[in-house]
Amino acid sequence: MVKNQFNKIFIIALATTIFGQVYMNPFGTDFRISVGIVVLTLLLIRFEDTPIFRTALVTGFVVVIFRILLGVASGGIALELFRVHFPAFFFYVSYGFVFKFLNVRESVRQPALMVVFISLTDVAGNLVEALVRYEFNRSSVEVVFTSILIVGAIRGLIVLILHILLLFYNVVILKDENNMRIKEFLLLASKMRSGSFFLKKSMNDVEKAMSKSYYLYSKLSHRGSEAFSPGEIQQFKEEILALTNEIHEVKKDNERIIAGLEKIIPSDIHMDRIPLQEIIEILVENTESLAAVQHKNIEIHRVIRDKKILIGDYYPLITILINLLSNSVDAIKGKGIIEVRQVEDPEDLIVEIMDTGEGIRQSKKNIVFSPGYSTKFDIKTGQMSSGVGLTHVKALVEDFYKGKIELDENQSGHTVFRVRIKKDRLLGGVS
Repeated sequence: MVKNQFNKIFIIALATTIFGQVYMNPFGTDFRISVGIVVLTLLLIRFEDTPIFRTALVTGFVVVIFRILLGVASGGIALELFRVHFPAFFFYVSYGFVFKFLNVRESVRQPALMVVFISLTDVAGNLVEALVRYEFNRSSVEVVFTSILIVGAIRGLIVLILHILLLFYNVVILKDENNMRIKEFLLLASKMRSGSFFLKKSMNDVEKAMSKSYYLYSKLSHRGSEAFSPGEIQQFKEEILALTNEIHEVKKDNERIIAGLEKIIPSDIHMDRIPLQEIIEILVENTESLAAVQHKNIEIHRVIRDKKILIGDYYPLITILINLLSNSVDAIKGKGIIEVRQVEDPEDLIVEIMDTGEGIRQSKKNIVFSPGYSTKFDIKTGQMSSGVGLTHVKALVEDFYKGKIELDENQSGHTVFRVRIKKDRLLGGVS
């Protein structure tokens, strides 16, 4: 903790020193007006846990030492350089004292008061340094005092403007970046959670196959058959036993994969309940990006009838909708429209996805959810898609949510996929 605080103090001192090399000499003497104090003020406001007076002391010391070393490197005499630059130390000491006394950090919530306090702090520091340097003996008191007041007011305004710009960056830019990360996380997490779901389903299927193969092995072990010779029966038994072992190995591999996935995204980590409207917006943005990559001019409309719907178990729903939207993009050649519509219903969440693409022939509508069915052909590789997308969508809707998915057409003859899920199955229902 102490080390971290010291690092912050040193960074502030170093930044102030470097920017302090941008300066002017208003009275034609060694008295400087630099940009460094603007940086010091912003950093003291930004790092609220940094001790003000201690930071000002360290900064004053570092500034003086740096200026002396710079002068010596240019051929100056150390003692003379110390006499020239040491009064700057008193500026930083008095600046830190007044900054702390006026509690400038608390004034940032009131812009006008902030400018006044920073200007007063600046004026106080410059007056002390001017007194130490005997500037009032060299120049007119009115000129020196007026110049210090004007500089203090200008630096106060500059600090306010930069502070507002930093706040804008934190609130707007970083918020957008954070939202983007959240969207990417949701899409990634939905894919991984869905993958875990299908691995579990696959593991159950493997277990059933293992039981059946072991059953056959037991049957052959206890019952002979006149249709097979003893050697053939023994061979069958060995082959079935080997198959059972192989299936068991697959099951163990699946268990390891599931364990790995659940470590990456544990089931208890989620973002509470998310409004359906927010999920749709994320997916629409993702779909628009997909359409742009494929150089397609696609308008995506969304109609959310009930904006109060909250989704709790949303990862599988994201996978369902993103697959359907992806299929709609693939179905549209060049230009078209996709519509995502939530239909009002007291008990069910009903989401319809319509596209103006090529559609699905009547003869194919009964097999679109079957494994292997696909209309996607990769010209580059000459291979058809695996056709598991809609199969997985159907499995998620029916097996995970205990819902229904239907393929339909609207009045214009356009393809419509309709997902219907009980609201209580979404662990969110309606707020």
